Amino acid sequence: MIESLADKLAPPFVYKPFHSDQPLNNETDVSWEGFSVQEVAQAIKELKPKAAGLDKIRASMLKELPPQVIIFLQSIFVELVRLSRVPQSWCSIKLIAILKPGKDGSQVSHFRPIAILSTIRKVFERLVLVRLESWTTRVTFDTKCLWGAHIRLIVESCNKRINFLRAICGTKWGSHPAVLKTLYLTTVRSVIEYGSILFRRAAKSHLIKLNRLQWRALRICFGLMCSTPTSALEVVAGVPPLELRFIFLAEKLLLKLTLRQPD
Repeated sequence: MIESLADKLAPPFVYKPFHSDQPLNNETDVSWEGFSVQEVAQAIKELKPKAAGLDKIRASMLKELPPQVIIFLQSIFVELVRLSRVPQSWCSIKLIAILKPGKDGSQVSHFRPIAILSTIRKVFERLVLVRLESWTTRVTFDTKCLWGAHIRLIVESCNKRINFLRAICGTKWGSHPAVLKTLYLTTVRSVIEYGSILFRRAAKSHLIKLNRLQWRALRICFGLMCSTPTSALEVVAGVPPLELRFIFLAEKLLLKLTLRQPD
């Protein structure tokens, strides 16, 4: 029974290795400038009073650590990220199989496995999770909510995509305008409007940069001259201005959230 439960939780084979020996690239991957002492202290503060792992270290013990030990712990976390390594002891998990109500325990499926991890590992995972969330959401927050840094990243990303549109079309050759428009909507505008519910109230000096991206892409898609008025661009392409598009997305999200509310 124990062997069957172990094989179900941890199969004896995997199709691909989970870990890579390649170190993180600080320029292209998640931002790993280093965890601050304040981040570590906050992660410890947010720990829930759960059972300790095999190292017998409880969350309540970490919450009583003096500042000097937290600084030492922070240096360990930074070094682990630099080396792209996880201590082997953190990979050992205390597993408890709890019998489900109404089951006789004759089958593996009658048990609910509970994994108890190292508390220090949980702190490290919480720190990593914050960095991963900021990377996956692709939204860069600033203290004054001016959104300049985030819009700058959008412009950099979209410039590469617009250059691709330019490479597959010309004034007398290339893809059909309808195809190019579809490519623009799916590869460029989708990047521009992601998270627009947050930054749509940004300064006009920042939002105009996004409008220029749309105008430049539409000129490429439809082979229009640089002197073509911007309002005529969007009419010819059948694409709404970004300001109206942002309002539409915000109202759509609000309506969706309203419909999800319980009666």
